[in-house]
Amino acid sequence: MQIDIKAKLLQYTYAELFINGYQAANTTRILQNAKINKGSMYHYFRNKKALVLAVLESILKEKIIAHYSVENEEYSKEKLLKLLKSTDLIVQKHGSMLSNLSAEMSGLDEEFRVKLNEINDIRVQSIKKHLESFRDGDQSNMCNFILSLIDGATISYKRTQNIKFFYNNIKIIEDYL
Repeated sequence: MQIDIKAKLLQYTYAELFINGYQAANTTRILQNAKINKGSMYHYFRNKKALVLAVLESILKEKIIAHYSVENEEYSKEKLLKLLKSTDLIVQKHGSMLSNLSAEMSGLDEEFRVKLNEINDIRVQSIKKHLESFRDGDQSNMCNFILSLIDGATISYKRTQNIKFFYNNIKIIEDYL
């Protein structure tokens, strides 16, 4: 039963973060929505920051791994483009949790910055392997450029609520590659 409480707390916190970000996330609202008492939260997490870092590690990181993993290590241009076109990790109105929290917290808290960079490195390594499967040389700069376009397109999508901004950037990447 205790594992269920912890998992439920993590899931409701994940949802709260997606909607409100870290600073506006409210633990009272999380607990009310999850129907969990405050003592149960403090049994598992010493504070809101510890709770959110656990969400990043146990939920967001796992979603990024699942999204960017490649079956049988078969990297290609086609698989890269399919991966980039996927909006699995983007929620209309709210954008991408990784992009949102990176913008919100990286300049404010070193522990968040380190954890978000660790999660982002999963994306970097996957995209870099795809690029290296059809382009010569070190693809680090191209990888960072593509991720910057993706993150910018995600923010534009969030701001305008028009998915066209996201797909237009993907099309530019596709034409370039």
